[in-house]
Amino acid sequence: MPEIGLTLGLLLVALLLFVTEWIRYDVVALLVLVSLNLSGILTLEETFSGFSNPAVITVAAVLVMSQAVQNSGVVQIVGVKMIEWGKTPVRLTLILMLAVGAISGFINDIGTAALFLPLVMMVARRMDLPPSKLLIPLSYGCLLGGTLTLIGTPPNILVSLIMAERGIEPFKMFDFTPIGIIIVIAGILYMTFLGQRLLPQRRGESSLMDRFKIQDYLTELVITPKSPLAGKRLDEIDVGPEIELNILGIIRDKKKMLIPLPQEQLKEGDLLLVEVHPQDLARLSSQAGLEIVPDVEPGEADISSEDIEVVEAAVMPDSRLAGRSLKQIRFRRRYELTVMAISRQGEPVLKRLAQVRLREGDVLLIQGDRQRIDTTLPEIGCLPLADREISLKAAVHPFRVLGIFLGAILLASTGHLHVSMAFTLGAFLMVLTRCITARELYTAIEWPIIILMAGMIPLGTAMVTTGTATWVANSLIELIGSTNPYLILGLLYLLISALTSVLNNPTVTVVMAPIAIDLAANLGLSPLPFLMLTAVAASCAFLSPVAHKANILVWGPGGYKFTDYTRVGLPLTLLIGLICVLVIPMLWPF
Repeated sequence: MPEIGLTLGLLLVALLLFVTEWIRYDVVALLVLVSLNLSGILTLEETFSGFSNPAVITVAAVLVMSQAVQNSGVVQIVGVKMIEWGKTPVRLTLILMLAVGAISGFINDIGTAALFLPLVMMVARRMDLPPSKLLIPLSYGCLLGGTLTLIGTPPNILVSLIMAERGIEPFKMFDFTPIGIIIVIAGILYMTFLGQRLLPQRRGESSLMDRFKIQDYLTELVITPKSPLAGKRLDEIDVGPEIELNILGIIRDKKKMLIPLPQEQLKEGDLLLVEVHPQDLARLSSQAGLEIVPDVEPGEADISSEDIEVVEAAVMPDSRLAGRSLKQIRFRRRYELTVMAISRQGEPVLKRLAQVRLREGDVLLIQGDRQRIDTTLPEIGCLPLADREISLKAAVHPFRVLGIFLGAILLASTGHLHVSMAFTLGAFLMVLTRCITARELYTAIEWPIIILMAGMIPLGTAMVTTGTATWVANSLIELIGSTNPYLILGLLYLLISALTSVLNNPTVTVVMAPIAIDLAANLGLSPLPFLMLTAVAASCAFLSPVAHKANILVWGPGGYKFTDYTRVGLPLTLLIGLICVLVIPMLWPF
């Protein structure tokens, strides 16, 4: 019993840290891992077993192969062609969710959402539709599609792994497909005909200037003969901590110089194109000897040129910018790009940009050299949302990529190779045949998720070896006061859905799958329906923006509020739950 109490204590502390986000989730997982060993609950070998676990290897390999498929350009071509068929909002929602649902059954959910997000933004503006009417359907379509196959989402892989460890015949590649198809169809019909009515209609502005409301912050200033700035380099300018000044360009001898280098020396008579808060403008002009140019309203054309562009970019989940301010990163000096504005949940944040701690889902308005933007945004984990034409040209060897990918699926589904080996072999062949570079291989793997899984899998082991899972299962049955399997399935689904609204789904899966097995054992029933329901419930994270990274990604671009997800996602969650409770026992009898 002391070991059960200690394990439950560690679990509750971990859940508290996950929910409050006081510490990054991958660091929390490592903390749990170390605590399990130091407390004597697990041996050293058991503690680090997660890092060699087939589930962790499989997820890493699937991420690499997903990146190669994305590089091939096939997904973009399919996406563009399918969305072109959507001539009305209802038809567009239907086709969009069908497309992303089918694709996310085979490549990772966040990768699918990232591929389609710029395309959906472009289509929404061309059709004069609010992006808020399309982006939650995009995210939910990705989550629904993940239920179609073993590799569609980490919970499916983890449940199969836990089954193998407990001596249960694990689910195979397409065992998820029958219930997955039913769920996908039900979810798409709900979102198309009812969910659309529950989505907010937040119409975005037509231009970047309007969307970020920066018109009042742009002005032109002339360096007067008495200005102390004359003769100084840009990196020597100090207007005090109380004034935040962005020099976007210099006009000298009628020539415009955008994104001037830090070493550029200012001269008397230079015309500065600046971004500054209106409240600070008078103080800046007086103390820096600058003269405001009257009756001038700089526009988007003034801050861009043939080589310099202004783009929107969403801060991706696990971006290196998340949790840090532009000042901490030394963003402008390091990347030679300027962040002109920040939008959070559809509302612009313009005051003291350098001090704002960036969050996943924030949308940045960035000015910079086109080539530098193209190379820097992927490096820092930002997704461009610019109104660029989507290329229909395949980037790298599409038939080779698809051949290797389908070959790996065939080897795994027929049982010739274990799924972890099939996809590791596929990832190796992708690199060997230059479908993906060695550098891209490492960047494609979401290392925080890998660390999270490797750190939390031993917690699942501890729950089994200490009897914690059995104790929780008995407590749940006593709480219900009934042994009706349908009632217990329903409670299990609701509990997992509630947990996934605040926790990442790999953690929920690792904690709940052993409990599901022991629930079935205590009732003298087959564990298969309980485990299939666990995988589906953990994958269908619709209730909050933080429930899944795909939800976070569309949060800012869609201008959604936290409650929008709950309002649209709660009926969908209950619908999927009802289907699971009624249909899963038909496919996997008790």
